[in-house]
Amino acid sequence: MVINCLDGRTQIPAVEWMRKTYWVEFVDTINGDGRDKILAENSGGAR
Repeated sequence: MVINCLDGRTQIPAVEWMRKTYWVEFVDTINGDGRDKILAENSGGAR
């Protein structure tokens, strides 16, 4: 699973990296704004 930005430019590269790095065929994605900030700040909770 990858947690990713809504910006479409990051979608394909992130999935391709996960497939190559972890040798998986399919990658589930969670896309939304500010997800990286929530993780970085360890603030938890949904927005």
